[in-house]
Amino acid sequence: MHGAEEAVSIQEAIRMYTASGPYLTFEEKAKGTIEVGKLADLIVLDSDPLTIAPEQLLHTQVDLTIVGGKVVFDRSPAR
Repeated sequence: MHGAEEAVSIQEAIRMYTASGPYLTFEEKAKGTIEVGKLADLIVLDSDPLTIAPEQLLHTQVDLTIVGGKVVFDRSPAR
């Protein structure tokens, strides 16, 4: 069983899912953070994971997904 002493903060978890992966695969110059010259892969969530209650994280939905600078998913109604 995992205890509270093994938990990480929301900020640490986000960094692990974003910047740490590309660093481990030596792709940090192309992926992991939003910077000029890097791949434009990102998601937009319907709530801020840094400000909502932790128990609400599992109910967070993706509103928009961008891969390679192109929108590949948009949950908003067609315009």
